[in-house]
Amino acid sequence: MTIHYEVVDHVAEIAIDGIGEHNLYSPEEVYLPLAETFRTFRDDPEAWCALVFAPEEKKAFTYGGHLKAMDKVWNAEDDEGNRGYKLPSGFDRVFRPDAPSDDVFSWSHLLEIDGSKIYKPMVFAVAGACYGAGTLIVDANADYVVAAPDTRFGLVEMRWGQGSFASGVIRSLPWRIAMDMALRGRIMEAEEALRLGFVNAVVPRSDVLAEARKVVADYASMPPLHAQMSKRLAIIGREHPDHLMQAMRDLYYAARFSDADAKEGVRAFVEKRKPVYTGKPE
Repeated sequence: MTIHYEVVDHVAEIAIDGIGEHNLYSPEEVYLPLAETFRTFRDDPEAWCALVFAPEEKKAFTYGGHLKAMDKVWNAEDDEGNRGYKLPSGFDRVFRPDAPSDDVFSWSHLLEIDGSKIYKPMVFAVAGACYGAGTLIVDANADYVVAAPDTRFGLVEMRWGQGSFASGVIRSLPWRIAMDMALRGRIMEAEEALRLGFVNAVVPRSDVLAEARKVVADYASMPPLHAQMSKRLAIIGREHPDHLMQAMRDLYYAARFSDADAKEGVRAFVEKRKPVYTGKPE
């Protein structure tokens, strides 16, 4: 089992245990089970937020995709053993970009902003190198990132002829920083990532997971339906005009999805106690 999933006190802890000490990703080892785990988290009413991390014994959060697996794709004589890296082409690529398949469509949404359609808060604990797909997964899914001083982010695929997916990081980083990472594989150190707002906190490596657990526990204390709608509106607001976001907000309140928790929050404030949220419609 390479992806470990456990829900405690409404927090889903997701540990990515990939290949080797540098935590490499391949479809069968990480991408496909991680996509399934993210779906499980997304659809679990008892999981209100998530903490994503690599086991502490790993030297890196990840060095990215397993290039030896990619070598079998580009240099194989047939499609046998493509290991989930088979690239789309022809009819599927043009007319069925979202069709379920055994190729990259099955998991590449993990690397895209809003690709996983998860509107629950997600906290990432990142220590050591976080390259390639690791940078993209953090960028696409994290709402809060705790990093270690030795954390480094990078889109290094370009160095090995794989190109890179800059569409996400150009939203999160200044254009010239994102392009420098995408076009020549420049590495971004933790302090630069903090200064540019790519991570929220840099703490000693031994404290990264503990600090991330404190943050995610705070998220878990919030009314979950309100949090999910706030995140969804924020994502919509990045790409669409204000009037669409306002219309979505009005529909949310008109449907009264979260009346019970809204009433509980106000009541708890008046009674000077901690609110007890349920995450259920009234």
